Amino acid sequence: MVFAKYAYICAFLFSINVAMVPWIYSLGVSIFLFLFLRFSTTFILSVIVTRGLIPFKEVRQKGLVGWYLLLTMLIGLQSVFFIAAVKYMPVGLASASLFTFPLMTYIMEKCVQKKTPSYSVVFIFIVAIIGIGLLSQPGGQSESIMLGLLLALLSALTQAVIMHFTPKIAVMNNWEMAKCTSILPASMFFILYLYGGGAALTVTPGMLVAVVAGIFFAAAVFFYYSSIRTYGATRTANIMFFEPLIVLFIGTMAYNDQITFIQYIGVAMVALSSLMIERKQINQYV
Repeated sequence: MVFAKYAYICAFLFSINVAMVPWIYSLGVSIFLFLFLRFSTTFILSVIVTRGLIPFKEVRQKGLVGWYLLLTMLIGLQSVFFIAAVKYMPVGLASASLFTFPLMTYIMEKCVQKKTPSYSVVFIFIVAIIGIGLLSQPGGQSESIMLGLLLALLSALTQAVIMHFTPKIAVMNNWEMAKCTSILPASMFFILYLYGGGAALTVTPGMLVAVVAGIFFAAAVFFYYSSIRTYGATRTANIMFFEPLIVLFIGTMAYNDQITFIQYIGVAMVALSSLMIERKQINQYV
């Protein structure tokens, strides 16, 4: 079994980016402004690294225009769903809920291959559903956690679709892929920011923190594409459960997020479902 270092590095970098979201909110940065800064930072860094703009000719010649447009829309939706979820529930629980997507990715691949899920996969799915049910128990928190959970699960479903389609464009350089999938979301979120009454851009502490978070995001995207190309979508998705565990720890320590014992059990069950799918995937190639 190959040690999937790219997936672990990707998970660590994504976790730092995600853990910074409540801090950025507290500094007065809106959802659309944050997402604009995240994707524009990714685009600018990829342009600097590759020393060039989007290779339209290469994308057209390889027949990837449609795939890039599809992934661009999906990436934008996934980001909105997840960042919005963090407004309604602790960031650690939102991240754990998001990581039902490894199981969704696996089931999606089996459906495409027209294979009936085994009893073991059905059992794993049930474990994940029970875990999500426990995560939704608000304890002393507001009932808004249900809305946050719904948004996080929509983000997970969108992420599963992204994981499924990403290999279609994995023929290009990682930074080129990051560049092509970040320019349109950056433009779209900037327009939405202005349409929502956003003021002219001025440098604020919140914006600076958002840019730093964007740098972590850009580096994570690079290793994400490396991992997809090297280890495949399902194994990358499974290993990345390392991310919500870090986010959960940071959320508890830095933001004093109140996580109940029942919710911790829910996190453990979601993690278990991901690990079981990872083991099942590994056994297919051993």
